[in-house]
Amino acid sequence: MKLALDILKYGAPWAFLVISIGWICWQNVQINELQASRHRRELNSNWLPKSDDDTTIFMPIYAQVSKKHIRKVCMEHFHSLKHYRELEKKESSRPSSAVLKELKRKCSAEVSFGQPVLIGERKNSEGCAYLDGGHWHVCELSHGYTMLSFKGNRRLNSSETRAVQFLPYPFDGTDNMVYNNTMYYSEHDRLISYNLKTEKSNSIHLRTSLEPLYANSTSRLDVQAEEHGIWILYRRRDENILSVSRVNVQNMQNRSREDRRK
Repeated sequence: MKLALDILKYGAPWAFLVISIGWICWQNVQINELQASRHRRELNSNWLPKSDDDTTIFMPIYAQVSKKHIRKVCMEHFHSLKHYRELEKKESSRPSSAVLKELKRKCSAEVSFGQPVLIGERKNSEGCAYLDGGHWHVCELSHGYTMLSFKGNRRLNSSETRAVQFLPYPFDGTDNMVYNNTMYYSEHDRLISYNLKTEKSNSIHLRTSLEPLYANSTSRLDVQAEEHGIWILYRRRDENILSVSRVNVQNMQNRSREDRRK
């Protein structure tokens, strides 16, 4: 009887410890599974809803791209799609000419505008949001030094900030751009480039008008980016001229400019 009491006295704490460790391990497994499930849902939420034509490629409105290059990009994009791999499996017996005809039929270089898709809502009466590589960058005012960064649509809507970017110069307006981790924005009469990773900046003076470019807007520049450079739409100071300039991404030098009078 005494031996049984001694075993119960000294063995119970160890048994409780083993049970506690087992319970903690089980909880960790459950937590890891929930985190993995949440990560999968988050990855899925980063994709925009599919359009009627899943071969659509989005480009800036000022992009200067030849039809030959569009066809090349379109073909490369088409080869990476899942339904093309399924097409190869299902119709491996078809002649290669038939496959080429199928590609030509589905890969069109037509330019069109899709339907607007609501990504999220903010309570601010003014501001802007820029999408770059799956990350949203939000300025909650039309003038300021700070920009909020979010990873994916879900974190944008739940206001889970990934980083707060502090710009070296204040931005003007809302028609700026973030491209390849670099923000291109208007500041007084110049365009600023600021690398969000290296924190290095550069600028080019454009002699822009200090008046807003659009009605009911505070923007002096309208900036778009694509593979050939940075495109800027602005009005020159003291002149009734609308200018479109293309700026080199590397050195922020003017590559070309076109003026249009009213």
